[in-house]
Amino acid sequence: MEKPPKKVRYVFPIILILVFVSLLFLLRSFVTKFFLIQTSKNPALINTSKFSDLDESSLEREIFNEINRKRLELENTPLEWDERIYQAAKAHSLYLQTHKAFSHQNVEGANLTDRLRNEDLFFIVAAENLFMLNAGTENIPDLVVEGWMKSPGHRWVIVDRDHFYTHGAVGVTCNKSSCYVTFNCADFIVSKNGKLRPHHYVYVNLNDESLGFQESYPVNIKIKSSSPVDTYFFDSFSKMNDFIKTGSDISDDKIMNTTNISDRREAEKDSYILIKNNSDSITDVSYELIYN
Repeated sequence: MEKPPKKVRYVFPIILILVFVSLLFLLRSFVTKFFLIQTSKNPALINTSKFSDLDESSLEREIFNEINRKRLELENTPLEWDERIYQAAKAHSLYLQTHKAFSHQNVEGANLTDRLRNEDLFFIVAAENLFMLNAGTENIPDLVVEGWMKSPGHRWVIVDRDHFYTHGAVGVTCNKSSCYVTFNCADFIVSKNGKLRPHHYVYVNLNDESLGFQESYPVNIKIKSSSPVDTYFFDSFSKMNDFIKTGSDISDDKIMNTTNISDRREAEKDSYILIKNNSDSITDVSYELIYN
């Protein structure tokens, strides 16, 4: 009996191999599909937060509280939440989210100083920290503040060893993929304390151009002294100077013989207060000007 040609002898094994390989691909496709279906039925296997669960308002307060907790740990005073700083911070986070940007300036070059001034805020000094993270991140407040604390420049703002900042706020905006966090802080307060010799004066410029004043701002005036003092208010330096030179009581705007003064008025250009120690002993005097 004749043997089949060599070509015929190799055909059947090749066909069998092709059939086997095809079956393997079909089986692999079925197994992959099965596991994908099972995974989709069990979303708990995915260790992330849902965007719909994020409460931006709560995140803002929690991050701010965590910042203050860090300050207290370092024996610094907590910041006071300020709504106008918040508006500036929130607007910048929204800008970053909308433009998919991450910068302290916008496309027009406006920075933190410009944003705070747009809120009609007067401040001595201000600072800003930014953070961007995945919206599915867990423990966002801890992660954000710890991230800043690990960065020397950002940590310096929070630690604030020189007590530069008194007020602040946090603005957060999130979409399905990302969260943008803006932390702004500033100082509105001018303060000083010292000793006033008997029958001497100390004067304070309420609208000091060297501090950056460009217009008038409302100010809360707090004065404390160890013995009663007289406080006079002037709308020009020349009037105050004439009063000091003549020694005559020509001022109708005054608060006399008290150790504790709390007053609110407009800090207009060329406005001054004069504190006089009428006693025969040295008096400890402190004043605090809280603007806005």
